[in-house]
Amino acid sequence: RDPPFVTIDSLGIPHEKHKSARRDFSRFRNQESDEAKDSSVYSNPAYSRYAHVFQKRKKTLKESLGVLDLFSGIGSGTVVLKKLRIPLRKVVHVEHDPVAVNVSKFNHQNDGIDHVYISTFEEIYGEDDEGDPDKIANFIIEHGPFEL
Repeated sequence: RDPPFVTIDSLGIPHEKHKSARRDFSRFRNQESDEAKDSSVYSNPAYSRYAHVFQKRKKTLKESLGVLDLFSGIGSGTVVLKKLRIPLRKVVHVEHDPVAVNVSKFNHQNDGIDHVYISTFEEIYGEDDEGDPDKIANFIIEHGPFEL
């Protein structure tokens, strides 16, 4: 429903001069009635304390990190780490969906990080619920160590 001050012409199109008023009205209405869902997280004292500790620790990182990203999807976790400017040496992505892997490869091309893509969790863990210790050890020797 349009606010009362937006004028609609005979074809049902708002006049150009009223589009910004409509946008401003919508923005105001959203600010007034919709509280951000995550505001309780950001205002939580524990979040503030941990964020402060994280920022201090981040400054002490001297070496880049190795990351094992299980069920990585399109690599969003790696994007977040890069946005936080955490130095990364190598990221091993484990993802079975080929479309997600292609998107991840596109998102992380030419970033100076060694990206390794593995298609199934069983390739690194083994087929059993208990896991294959030799397979896991060989994987860590080949791609590790992992800090995250």
